[in-house]
Amino acid sequence: MTTQGGAGGGGGGGASGTAGTTSFLEAWIQKAATDATAQTLQSVEGTDAAKKIIEAMKTDLKKTWDDLKEWLRKQEANEIWKFCEHGKVVTWPPGMWRGYMELLCQPILEIKYFINGIKTERTGQNEPGDKPTEITPPTPDEVYRRCLVGAVALATIYGDHCRLTDVVGKVEREIMDQVKAKYSSKGVTFNDCQGKVDGTTLMLAKALLQDKIRNWTKEDRDKGEMRRARGSGEDGNWRVGGELWSRMKQRCTGRQTPKTQEVEAKKKEWKENNKGSTATFLGVKSDDKSSEGALMSEIMEDDDKFSSSKLGEMLKTAVEESIKSGSKIDVGSLVQSITKEAEKTLADVCIKNKKDDGSEKTLCDRLKCIETYLNATSTQAAGQVQNNQDKFWEKTGAVEQLWSELSQAMIDNGTNENQNCEKLENPSDQTACKYLHAGLEALYKKPEASGAQTAPPSGGGAADVLKNNPSFRQTMGCFLLHAYAKHMKDKAVCDIEQGIQKAFEEWKNPSTKEGTSCHNGGASGKEPCVPCQWDKTDSWEKCTISTNGQTSGENDNVEKKLEKIVTKEDTKIKEMAKQVNDVKDLCHQFKCVTARWIKEKHNGKTDKWDEVWKKVTEQLKELSEGIEAKKTDKSLASLCPKDEKGGKEACLLIAAGLKNLYNIDNGSDAVEASFQRTMQCVLLNAIADKLQDQKFPCKDEKNVQKGIEEAFTNKNNDIMIGTQCQNNDKCFTCPRFKEYADCKINTNDSNPMEKKPLKEKIDPIINTEYDNTTDNTSPLSKSSLTKTIC
Repeated sequence: MTTQGGAGGGGGGGASGTAGTTSFLEAWIQKAATDATAQTLQSVEGTDAAKKIIEAMKTDLKKTWDDLKEWLRKQEANEIWKFCEHGKVVTWPPGMWRGYMELLCQPILEIKYFINGIKTERTGQNEPGDKPTEITPPTPDEVYRRCLVGAVALATIYGDHCRLTDVVGKVEREIMDQVKAKYSSKGVTFNDCQGKVDGTTLMLAKALLQDKIRNWTKEDRDKGEMRRARGSGEDGNWRVGGELWSRMKQRCTGRQTPKTQEVEAKKKEWKENNKGSTATFLGVKSDDKSSEGALMSEIMEDDDKFSSSKLGEMLKTAVEESIKSGSKIDVGSLVQSITKEAEKTLADVCIKNKKDDGSEKTLCDRLKCIETYLNATSTQAAGQVQNNQDKFWEKTGAVEQLWSELSQAMIDNGTNENQNCEKLENPSDQTACKYLHAGLEALYKKPEASGAQTAPPSGGGAADVLKNNPSFRQTMGCFLLHAYAKHMKDKAVCDIEQGIQKAFEEWKNPSTKEGTSCHNGGASGKEPCVPCQWDKTDSWEKCTISTNGQTSGENDNVEKKLEKIVTKEDTKIKEMAKQVNDVKDLCHQFKCVTARWIKEKHNGKTDKWDEVWKKVTEQLKELSEGIEAKKTDKSLASLCPKDEKGGKEACLLIAAGLKNLYNIDNGSDAVEASFQRTMQCVLLNAIADKLQDQKFPCKDEKNVQKGIEEAFTNKNNDIMIGTQCQNNDKCFTCPRFKEYADCKINTNDSNPMEKKPLKEKIDPIINTEYDNTTDNTSPLSKSSLTKTIC
């Protein structure tokens, strides 16, 4: 049995059997197949055979349960009474606890006797003597069944009795030593359940038997309750629903006649305190929550995560998948299928559990649950291990298929209206939010709503693991969307953190969203979705997984694995980045690009806005020199009007400015490059305003406005061809800034509401060049511009 952190710890929990437990399971299934079909390995209808095999397994355990039930119903032998009596072998707490714990000890010890084939009985009701002990050593297969039935009976009948763990501990560590000393010399070979049962087999036993035992226990308790209420009638069995149940309620609540509601309310607390009792009873170590015993106890004792109905569906699925219509029953294949489904169930619980301290698990914690499942279900074929980890991450594997689905959903639906995203001020944030919203929506949608959720072909294995397991899909999808968001943040010219956070915030509780697999608890009403919260610290990047037992190396780093699937050159990512960087409003562009530049270059500095204006001044010089150098470019001449009265010179000047800013190379600092392009775009628009001013000579004669519009509107895309911005998703098309006069910005961190016109900051910088009368060589002085255009 493989374990890693238990089903509830940081890692995953494994249920795969050791060679010993697997051989017992195989023998059990072989017998069930024989009983079900009367002739093993003959052709039978798959669904019918599956039902018969499950029923045969249930019948097999039921026979053992019927035997144990009779042992529990009879009065305890004097031998068992004396072993449990205070002061003989063990001591119990004083006062009200003594009589209760003495009585609770008896059925637990009775189950131990049953497993080992030691039958004791009084000579008569309330007689002081016992009949001769009957010793009937059970066969190994019978011990296997008795261990399973005993564990289910213990958890189902007595799991909600307070202080069960204390009593089981006394029985296992003190009383059984005396029992072994007495009977070892009489030829009894004591059968420890360790090595015979594991997580898989306990899940099967619970699925097959718990409801039957639970119903019997309830009926017996109801009899006891009725007897006490009426003062007459048939009582419950002494050690089940009769005297023991009555003492339990009194001692555990501290009230002589506790109300039913009070007892029911306290049961959860008692069951929580009894965790680990199954492992102690079975003789399996459960020193910490990552141990095999802790996992086995959780399976038996947690009826929410491991309900009998859920485990029943698990068994049904496993058997039906293994037995195809018209095929022979392959016991080895059936065992493998059951083991795989058991591992899947454990991994699902592991993913959805919180940490031991009650906090949410990290993305990496959840991935390790899947990792354990993949490693545990890797198969041996032709002398080679078929590693499910490799299949999971390989080209066209499960992870890449999921990314293909999510990225296509973002392309298809990422531009749809979304009121929550549209509340964000910055258009780039809005666009980023919409794309991520579409990805999260696709991740959580109901299986029947997704083409990828159709039933997989036979033998799909690791390739289908995300299609068939919502918790696996949601965990891995969350990783993929984080990798996507990282690329988008890198490619965006603006700081789109708010847009990303908004999308994840909107999906923090998927159960409230209609059309999701977990809306109102999902189809079963009990299945929660795995939350996907934005990890803004990027701790997910440090996650490593082990394959074939290796825990280090580049190939084991999840970020490295994801980089091969969610690539920055992915055509869909480039298309989405282009839309995020599409400038529809240069005022917002100025604000968001500047905010990112300040955050990354000058965060924490008090003079950060002084630095911005210094940079703007520097970019004016760069733009001026670029215009002068490029206005005679022949490629631009072919894009502008030929007629000087048709706006030719104004078009050439603006085209030269556009080509200059489009030729700014990202180099090793894309943030700086984006900032420079944006500043030059704003400056170029301010220059265009100067040319269109009524005071500019020859404005109408040379049709300056038409030339400006020709460059900005009609030939802008053509101007970009052959520049650094062609096919560069970090670039944007510099538009005509018609809202320049209305654009207001905040430069006062202490007063976010204080906004001043951008024009008041930019125009003075432009005017230092435009109004320059001492240096007529400046290309942007009024005199130089007049000479160029007029």
